[in-house]
Amino acid sequence: MTLTRLMRLSLRRFWRTNLGVMLGVALASTVITGALLVGDSMRHTLWQAAQQRLGTIDQAVLGGDRFFTAELVSSLGPASSGVIVVEGVASTPDGTRRANNVSLIGVDDPFAQMMGLPTHPEAGLSLLNKPLYEQLGLTLGDTLIIRVPKPSALPIDASLVNASKPALAMRVDVTGIANDSQGGRFSLRAEQRTPLNVFVDRNWLADQLEQPNRVNLALSPEPIAPFEVSLPDIELSLTALADGSRELATPRVFIDASIEQDLDDLPGQRLLTYMVNTVSLGDAQSPYAMVTAADSLGGLDLNDDEIALNSWLAEDIGASVGDTVTLTYFLPDEGDRLLEATATLTVKQIVPIDGVFADRTLTPNFPGLAEADQLSRWDAGPAINRNRIRDKDEAYWDDYRATPKAFINLALGQRLWSNRFGTLTAIRFDSETTEAQLLDRINAQALGFCAIDIQSQAKTAAVGTVDFGQLFLSLSGFII
Repeated sequence: MTLTRLMRLSLRRFWRTNLGVMLGVALASTVITGALLVGDSMRHTLWQAAQQRLGTIDQAVLGGDRFFTAELVSSLGPASSGVIVVEGVASTPDGTRRANNVSLIGVDDPFAQMMGLPTHPEAGLSLLNKPLYEQLGLTLGDTLIIRVPKPSALPIDASLVNASKPALAMRVDVTGIANDSQGGRFSLRAEQRTPLNVFVDRNWLADQLEQPNRVNLALSPEPIAPFEVSLPDIELSLTALADGSRELATPRVFIDASIEQDLDDLPGQRLLTYMVNTVSLGDAQSPYAMVTAADSLGGLDLNDDEIALNSWLAEDIGASVGDTVTLTYFLPDEGDRLLEATATLTVKQIVPIDGVFADRTLTPNFPGLAEADQLSRWDAGPAINRNRIRDKDEAYWDDYRATPKAFINLALGQRLWSNRFGTLTAIRFDSETTEAQLLDRINAQALGFCAIDIQSQAKTAAVGTVDFGQLFLSLSGFII
């Protein structure tokens, strides 16, 4: 009997068993193939969503809570785009329809090209992505009100910030819709939730936010080469003073701790100025005094338990050398809880309001302070009790503005007022110090100024930590 005849007879005799095996194999193959197809389909869907989010954007530089200059964007390449992204709330003018967690995005022409926007909106006009357009039930030509927090030098939870300020409200006309394939899904966050986007002109938005010629995001369709930052990019300024020295300061009030560390080896006068609520001696109280912490300022040599008062403050509370005074101040890291603490110090010296002790630039521009024409109009929210302000306090403000009334050493000041925002408000260097010297020491990457490979991150997010093909293949084993 030949092998062929044996196989034929076996198939004929055991056809039911063989048919069952064939059907089982076919079913198993179908299940396995389907599992692999589903896994591949999910990966493709996730990657397609990532492409809709990013368009042709390859890399990005994020400013975080900083606004850096548009010149930095230009240095990244001609195809780079400077963008402003802020979160807010959108509503119809009558307030009957509202959407939270809306991204207001200020864009330019390079962004429109990378994302495929149907048009670059002009000043006061807007494009909405389809989900937001449908959620609010709008029609083209309708007006939209967008409210966003106004950028502040200090974070909103700092103790000397008026957190009750109303949001900045902007009125825009809706002139178009951006579908998913036209950049409507733009977002740097790798998530499946469809964002709610409003696109407006970048320069117009910068003016509304009082951040002219600044952005908080840079995007590029190609790899970004190593780039240089300037002091304005990291919100620092180097200013020449009347005595010939140069002061490094920031509109953020407190210099970042990482910058302090980078400049630690550079000789200079470190300053920390903070507001105390009360300076008291017995029953005598003087409200709202700026106190500067520094070493050897004006020749002062103070220990950790000593303080120097200027002549106005000493006369106000009747203090003499050797008296014990108490400082009452808000803890800077407690935000709007406004928790008070005290420090008791011995008066080491009384100084005239002259020379460095009359230098009003020792006090940084706290939000709401520089523009106040009266002390009682300092816009610092509940941190200021206007009922405590006397005529003599207003007179001091008229004559000396925010000139510090008292001085302590730096170690004590940092122990009392150091916070997560920083432990210095300024550093004064000699006249020879240049911006280039400072930038050579400052690590901009520690502040977030580095190129991020957005496309690679998107691919990694699309693949995920779990291989869906392998996952469904494993689950198919139970079916088989």
